[in-house]
Amino acid sequence: MNDEAKLKQLHKTFENVSLFEEWDRRYYYPEAIRFYGMAFDFIVKSLNIKPGDIVLDAGCGPGRHAMEFARRGIRCRAIDFSEAVLMEAEKRAKAAGLDRLIGFKREDLTCLSFADHSFDFIFCWGVLMHVPDILVAVSELARVLKPGGRIAVTLTNPNSAELMAYKTLRRLAKGKAGGGAGSSWLESPTGQIYVRGIPPDELIQMLSLNHVRVLEARPGQFAEFRSKNWLLRKGVSLWNEVWFKTVRFPSLASGYIIIAEKERS
Repeated sequence: MNDEAKLKQLHKTFENVSLFEEWDRRYYYPEAIRFYGMAFDFIVKSLNIKPGDIVLDAGCGPGRHAMEFARRGIRCRAIDFSEAVLMEAEKRAKAAGLDRLIGFKREDLTCLSFADHSFDFIFCWGVLMHVPDILVAVSELARVLKPGGRIAVTLTNPNSAELMAYKTLRRLAKGKAGGGAGSSWLESPTGQIYVRGIPPDELIQMLSLNHVRVLEARPGQFAEFRSKNWLLRKGVSLWNEVWFKTVRFPSLASGYIIIAEKERS
């Protein structure tokens, strides 16, 4: 399958809302909710967003974070390139009585329709890892960010302690080297999907090339380990909270948060 065919398949995959429902079940299980709330609170504070401000939710999915912004009185432009998931997000926002503060629109992160310097705040949670042409996507996000505006990006770290341990165990079990940390086209329940872990220093360099200066790099969750055992899930979630509160470098964590500001002219 050539690159063009893979991109078409990627669009088709993301048009299936069940993919997002599966991600909700996988990542937003009850024991993890408090950690994600802490991380979101940190981002809102670091971006310095106030009620009445407008934030671009770049890759909003079914609208979880857009609605969290709206609950705080923050207006949100929520974009995604999946028409199906945007319809689902709008339905959820209306059911929650939050749709008046959220505007949904279909957009491609590699070709945004917004004018230069359109937004004071941009929020991009776990999205860039699924964009094959990430350099263009970062450039587009930087383009629509106002000088002095702030952006928050969360991503998966391919060099995390958890992933390195997993690769080592897999190598020992199979007697051969595990896969690298590069890009991958993987099978999901709804079709092929692109997944690429991005080391923090690599993302920082991408932002810097677009005149966006990193203010803070923080770990997100230390591990994404999931188990059917409630006690193990609870233990991992508590450890993630402790790590997030006490550690200030993201190199070992499974996920990380970048807060950055666009240089002024």
